[in-house]
Amino acid sequence: MRESTRESKPVSMPASAPVLTPASLQTIDPAFLKEMRKPLHHDELVEKNIAHAKQLIAQSNTTDIIIIQTINAIDELTRIANTLAKRLREWYGYYLPELSRRVEDHELFIKTLLQKSREEYLAEKGITQSMGAAFATADIETMHAFAREINDLYFERERLLAYLETVLKSAAPNMYALVGAMIGAKLLEKAGSLRQLAFLPASTIQLLGAEKALFRHLRNRKIRPPKHGYILSHSYVISTKDKGKAARVLAAKISICAKVDYFKGEYVADKIKEELGI
Repeated sequence: MRESTRESKPVSMPASAPVLTPASLQTIDPAFLKEMRKPLHHDELVEKNIAHAKQLIAQSNTTDIIIIQTINAIDELTRIANTLAKRLREWYGYYLPELSRRVEDHELFIKTLLQKSREEYLAEKGITQSMGAAFATADIETMHAFAREINDLYFERERLLAYLETVLKSAAPNMYALVGAMIGAKLLEKAGSLRQLAFLPASTIQLLGAEKALFRHLRNRKIRPPKHGYILSHSYVISTKDKGKAARVLAAKISICAKVDYFKGEYVADKIKEELGI
């Protein structure tokens, strides 16, 4: 009998192991994949794919993330500063209660406290005698030092807001021109990215920021559904009697601006603002 001999075809190996992705696996020779399963290539494959994953993660850090982190920092600074201002307002009220009652805004209260002494404020308001107690100099200086720290938080918030305006104006000029930095950044943060915001329907954009009210309505149909979320603070909605209708119109225009900004279209915000009359 003649002995049949089979000659195996040599597998051509590259100089180094490639990065294996789901798309590339469909085009690679099965014999090559079989070779790469050997323990000899395990460490190199792992190293290559980890490097590829790091590269993808680095590329995912877009301007959207900067905007989202900045608006979250602004919101947290505002909440912290207002909480501390409430504490100082109660504390300073034992020393000068007239200031706390007459100035409701926390930031203005802090600035007035730092700019004017007790005697100067009483003389300015024509008050001959305060109801507050007489504090020692060390106690007054401690309250002023605490007030300066709170004032620095408000200053940092304004600095971040100016930075946010610059970033959003560059990334989404139409949205920035239509709704401003705060509303635009909050909508983008709630959607997750400019791309996701651009593909959302106008009815969803209208309710971004009103999720709690919407879920209350879904749990209990007797509760009326919300008509607006973040866009309620826009001047176009505030100045209109029918806020629900105004919110629908504004949400539709925001949707247009988001799409134009995402697909790098022309500047159309002025035309849209003219249509809205703002």
